[in-house]
Amino acid sequence: MQYIDHWPVITELTLPKTVAQDLYRHLLLPFDNEVSAKEFWEEAPCTVIILNDTDSIEQLKHSGLPSLC
Repeated sequence: MQYIDHWPVITELTLPKTVAQDLYRHLLLPFDNEVSAKEFWEEAPCTVIILNDTDSIEQLKHSGLPSLC
């Protein structure tokens, strides 16, 4: 599991390169540019959580992360 609470740098995403690029583009969609996106992420509590196939509900419950529900 990867928990990111800042504007992500594409190289820090633990995803295949093409998936990371697609996620990055998706995060930019609501904004005019990357600068606007970064400014929003600094002002608002934004989070990206990347789960992998070995993560479980029990791990999430005991991870110390804020409640997701």
